Amino acid sequence: MYYYQVYGLQMQTEFEFPWLVQGGDGSDLTVVFGEAPTRLDKVAKQGKRYQANESEVLIFDDEDGGRFWVRPWRIVITPGESSQSWSIYAHVLGSCLGAILQWRKCLVLHASAVRLPSGRALVFCGNKTAGKSSMAGLFYHRGHELLSDDICPLTLEGYNVSLCPGFPRLKLSPEILLAMGETPENHPRLPFKTRIKHCYPARCNFSLKKAFVQSVYILTEGKELSLQRLTPQEAIAGLFEHCFRKVFLVSLEQRRTILNACAALAGVTSVYSLQRPKLMSEAINIVDMLAAQELEASTA
Repeated sequence: MYYYQVYGLQMQTEFEFPWLVQGGDGSDLTVVFGEAPTRLDKVAKQGKRYQANESEVLIFDDEDGGRFWVRPWRIVITPGESSQSWSIYAHVLGSCLGAILQWRKCLVLHASAVRLPSGRALVFCGNKTAGKSSMAGLFYHRGHELLSDDICPLTLEGYNVSLCPGFPRLKLSPEILLAMGETPENHPRLPFKTRIKHCYPARCNFSLKKAFVQSVYILTEGKELSLQRLTPQEAIAGLFEHCFRKVFLVSLEQRRTILNACAALAGVTSVYSLQRPKLMSEAINIVDMLAAQELEASTA
């Protein structure tokens, strides 16, 4: 077995995972190959690629027939006829862990995050192509620690919200890599059909130490730069919109728990709407602007 630490979980697996930080005792979660069911015994909600109830999710890989049976302490993988390692890694580290973290009462945002010089976290939410990884990558290039890329599990601790780091990898476009002084061809291209992204290791500035959240930026793409602090009501709606895999929330109680978590986050952190142009020069300027704003906020 292999032992890893990710998102605050101690995970043991039958096979080796790239990118993950080794260590831990494997007491929280086991990932194995085996025979996943073709249908859950109790289905509360389903779509083309999943079935779910309050404590199980069955995820289907439409391309090759693979299945991922997810329960709070165990993931069973039945590979498809043409399953590739990348597909297995992506499902486990994405949808599977997303469901498990939700069951553990985390608010799981579709977001990337970096650690500020103050030690607190800066979180970027958004839909695909909104620029979450790009912003995290540019902050990382400026010397900030990477905390997570793509999903961020948050937990309320008194009057603070903590974020447990994920693993030291960024999914970056060729343009961002070039802006970081990197050669895109030196980094493996990820098998996305509609986007060009490369796998960039971020091991030189990464730690598993949790961070309290200072600010959240909800990203959208537009022609002009626009930055606006959201009211608590707007923040709650925006945060809930960007919860990761909301389709797995099958009961009113689960959705209520997540909405309460969004309200708690909005009550103790600053949440902003950031519309950003796609131009690379503007992205770099935005990083400088936000870094200055957050430094001022942390010293006020």
